[in-house]
Amino acid sequence: MRVFVKYMLKNVCEKKMRTFLILMSIIMSTAFFFSSGAIFDTMVNMLGDNVKSFYGTADIVIQPDENVQDNKAPGFFDIRSIEHKMDKVDYLAGIITVTARCRFNNQDVRDIAIIGANLNRYQEINTVSYIEEDETSPFEGDKIVISSNTAKEYGLKTGDKLELSFNGIEKSFTIAGIAVPKGLFLNESSNIYALIPIDVLWSLSNIKDSYNMAFIKLKNPADKPQVLTELGKDYENFTVKEPYTLKDIENDASQMSSTFMLMTIVVSMMSIFIIFTSFKVVTIERIPVIGTFRSIGATRGMTNLVLAAESLIYGLLGGVLGCVLGTGILYIMAVISKPSGMGNYKPEIEFSLVQLALSLLFAVGLSLVSCLIPISKVSRIPIKNVVLNLIDNNKKKSLLRPYIGLLILVLAFVMPVVANKQTAFIAGAGSLIFAVASAILLVPYIVILFVKLFGGIYALTGASIGSLAVKNLKDNKSILTNISLLAIGIASLLTINAISESIVNEVLNYYKNVNYDINISKLSQADSKIEQDIKQISNVSQVYSNYLSRSVELSDRKGVKLPIIQGVKSSDFQDFWKLDFLGDGEQMLKVLDSGRNIIVSTFIRDKLALKEGDILTLKLKGGDFKYKVTGFINYTMNNGNYALASDKYLVADNQLKFYSSIFIKTSGSTEEVIKKLKDKYGSSNASISSVAEMQRKDRQMNESIFIILRGFSIMALLIGLLGVVNNIIINLIERKRSIAVMRSIGMDRKQVRKMLLTEAAFGGFIGGVTGVFIGYVMIWGVPYLMSSMDMPMSVKYPFPSLPVYIIAAIACTIIASITPAFSSSKLNLIEAIKYE
Repeated sequence: MRVFVKYMLKNVCEKKMRTFLILMSIIMSTAFFFSSGAIFDTMVNMLGDNVKSFYGTADIVIQPDENVQDNKAPGFFDIRSIEHKMDKVDYLAGIITVTARCRFNNQDVRDIAIIGANLNRYQEINTVSYIEEDETSPFEGDKIVISSNTAKEYGLKTGDKLELSFNGIEKSFTIAGIAVPKGLFLNESSNIYALIPIDVLWSLSNIKDSYNMAFIKLKNPADKPQVLTELGKDYENFTVKEPYTLKDIENDASQMSSTFMLMTIVVSMMSIFIIFTSFKVVTIERIPVIGTFRSIGATRGMTNLVLAAESLIYGLLGGVLGCVLGTGILYIMAVISKPSGMGNYKPEIEFSLVQLALSLLFAVGLSLVSCLIPISKVSRIPIKNVVLNLIDNNKKKSLLRPYIGLLILVLAFVMPVVANKQTAFIAGAGSLIFAVASAILLVPYIVILFVKLFGGIYALTGASIGSLAVKNLKDNKSILTNISLLAIGIASLLTINAISESIVNEVLNYYKNVNYDINISKLSQADSKIEQDIKQISNVSQVYSNYLSRSVELSDRKGVKLPIIQGVKSSDFQDFWKLDFLGDGEQMLKVLDSGRNIIVSTFIRDKLALKEGDILTLKLKGGDFKYKVTGFINYTMNNGNYALASDKYLVADNQLKFYSSIFIKTSGSTEEVIKKLKDKYGSSNASISSVAEMQRKDRQMNESIFIILRGFSIMALLIGLLGVVNNIIINLIERKRSIAVMRSIGMDRKQVRKMLLTEAAFGGFIGGVTGVFIGYVMIWGVPYLMSSMDMPMSVKYPFPSLPVYIIAAIACTIIASITPAFSSSKLNLIEAIKYE
């Protein structure tokens, strides 16, 4: 056994290029597998920190209900009812949130989100730490706390004055503290935050001991449902809810991790093929030694075990190194995926020993599975043939291979279409795997077709070197393997880039279909009076006020919610949106307006198996109401969770009193209108944005995913190129004798180089064309796979860029062949002819 182990270790160390190629394939696949699995926990932790930046450790939050009118003190409440439940409450903090205008450096005017609080109580919910502090205790009078980011941006320090305007009331504050960018000050992408004493806001609003938001931390989280119910009764005119749910955060994180795992499947398929082809060479090289071992008493099982153990070494070593690299990739993914505005936040990567163990098992499994077929083939060779090295490497081609390849290709197209909801994910992932498998099986026959085509062309032109180069492609296993690797790499790159571009296009198309300039949301008690006031602002040409109902339960479908239902005024709706209705949009909206009807997205239609005429029972504030499905709409924003209903019925049934958002068309400068709107409504915490600004932010949000996805695709292509280089070298080593023979009968060095580079160019061309086609098959299955993960996506095939992929494939093979081609042309003819 010691002899076997020594021999095995010697083989691993001897063939350095091959060992490097196998290890790199395993390392990269394991790294992607580990990071794609662990990114879920990392993202949950990071997204949780982002949400907690405002809500802190609170279990329950109370805030105004936008559809309740209180003329005495709009949106304000006292917290005495909560204080009566202090046996279950650990601590609570009431605050007032308003927006003020601040002039920095006597010129830059910005809106600031002001938090009025009792600092000692607020610290219990959301800790504030200081970089610079100047008598923050007692926190009273004209003191203000800002973040270090704000201080740095405007060159401020403790003791400096800030002039704030609250609804036209000017007040001066002194900076008493500059806070670390954590907690409340962690994410200032949308707002600059500042803390001031709550007494100041009470004084400005003439309201004492009242708040417009309260944070509650419970002693026992198990009491949450009971306390939510009790407080809901005590504060029936306000919203009492959990500030966030772990399920929502996990849903956001799972979408990202699922997308990355999809890319891992593609990379792993390429790695399996590289390891498989490398082990075919390994087993052929080992045949003489296996014969020696078998002749001195080693059993077939023992020799198989030696080869499997070599594969196991690759798997274990690659798995360990892959996990190390995976932690680095995981951190990079976390940094890039960090929500915009989290500034100096340093994400902490989260992974478990179970994930490390699974990644190690994945690496070992990847290596063992890839080598099973080569090992089993060698083990079936009779001992006599092994000992005498009577091995026929030129086996007849299987007559079934092209038919199996075509069957798998057809299944790659059909599986996602015929799959039901339960099997959609498996069918979608299987479609990607089958697409790659069909490429491997069909490449030899695709090459034969191209050889006949180009061989005929060269025969007509009389170009003998080109004709010879084309014919060399036909039965050369190394070149066929290269073409397969190139095809898989190009297909992977094409698929990933198509997904990235489709997401960008979805965002762009959404904003192309938006026909307004300004969006106002979170405007307190926005009613028809405010709508009329906005219409009076100069350069405002048209206004559309919008009602939304969120997370609407379906009483007749347990556990199912419609995330967004938009109320529609059929007369004006299409002046502001140009949506993709499945039918005559104008007629569909008229039908929608004629009763309790609803138009849902095609994603919801497919998810709930709906058809026109079906009834959905909506659980609204006024009770349970039956809405008839009257049509469908293509819509992929918000993951396709979108529905339309007539606003007159939605408003009445859900007892809506105030608009959720207001959309404005301008006839002049949009920025001037925004400035006037902020002057008028800025103190009410309203979000006022131009469509251009919203589009820019959406693009920024998606950029992080694009960077990671493209990183995956480039690494997949690099793995493939390593295999290509290795196979080119092996091919030229195997052809030393044949090249020397051609040289000896009159072919000069220049012709040798021309022949080899022509082979490379045609191999690259065929690989590129095949990759483009296989990419189409993979792209075909992606929308079905994404829909199975509740991430509907319309992926378009990038026809204009296809020549670029084919040219890139040709360039890669030519560049990889230059050095070997020049080396082969300088062979010592006598020694090369002797080579076996």
